[in-house]
Amino acid sequence: MTAPNGSASFQVGASKKVTEELKELFRKSEQGNKLLRCLKEINSRLEKEARDFGEPLYWLKHAPMQIRVAVVGPLSVEFAVHKTLPKVAVRRFCELSSVLELTYQWERIPMPYLLNLVYLLVLIFASPWLVYKALTTGKYCRSLWTKLTGRVPFRSLRADTIVVWFHGVSVGEIHLLRQVIAAYRKRFPHHHCVISTTTDTGYDEACKHFVDLPVFFWPFDFTWAVKTALGR
Repeated sequence: MTAPNGSASFQVGASKKVTEELKELFRKSEQGNKLLRCLKEINSRLEKEARDFGEPLYWLKHAPMQIRVAVVGPLSVEFAVHKTLPKVAVRRFCELSSVLELTYQWERIPMPYLLNLVYLLVLIFASPWLVYKALTTGKYCRSLWTKLTGRVPFRSLRADTIVVWFHGVSVGEIHLLRQVIAAYRKRFPHHHCVISTTTDTGYDEACKHFVDLPVFFWPFDFTWAVKTALGR
């Protein structure tokens, strides 16, 4: 799986085991011609744009390589791409069912926008009740902006710091988290813990029991709010 003319940006390789598994996949498949076209496209994109192809999964602990997964038609590929060197190692191929293929294609583009629209409509319809509760009970006033924007407390940390996010919906879950977080911090003292909650009472309780940890309100499921929160 290397470029025949030697001009590709990345060198793409696969072990003998992966090659044999791919042959077996083609032998059992009922859509061999389609898989072959997808395989050619995958190979071409790996050679040209491996670091931007597909979705990232994780970094290997003992090697500067990122594991990524990509789907082209009914064929998915998992591969490792080196952080600095132009090298790619294919780890496995998998044939998707027609239902999974359609689901993947649907979720790739429109689903986040549709969900944003649904959440926004729900928020608009619920806004009279939310305003009434805010004026009569004082609820939601301090948490609404954080939940809408995802602008949770920011702390300057080293790039390699591991951040662990714990969530408790309200007071009861926050109480349960006390022992969980204490045990976790004892076992992993160098990890940075943060805590989110949904209700005002849960927030007050978390601030009371976790005075040395960042506490914030759980953001709404709008894509911009979630991305902002995770990015901070």
